[in-house]
Amino acid sequence: MTTISITAFALLSAALVALSQHHPPLLQRVLTLKGLGTIGKYSYGMYIYHLLLLLPVRSYLLSGAASWVHLNFLEKILFMIAEIMGIYFAAKLSYDQFEIRFLRLKKHFNPA
Repeated sequence: MTTISITAFALLSAALVALSQHHPPLLQRVLTLKGLGTIGKYSYGMYIYHLLLLLPVRSYLLSGAASWVHLNFLEKILFMIAEIMGIYFAAKLSYDQFEIRFLRLKKHFNPA
């Protein structure tokens, strides 16, 4: 099931990229949403920090008697939303305090 899901997601993503080249109005509205641009700005930090934050937090919070199996559906959803928000804010903090300083240096390096 995992193999099929990953393959289906990859094929749908490729189809979305191919379809976006024809500029359908509905797809253009969705792809130009302000929230997607904001997430895109912090996405690299989210990629970097997600394992650094998820693994220790999950092992700490779900240690002992409380395990992922014992949580009900709503608790799992709330837990995942809290994880996503934590990762987003860590990436935003990193971007605002660290990455932006390096991005400002780009003006000093002109392409040949």
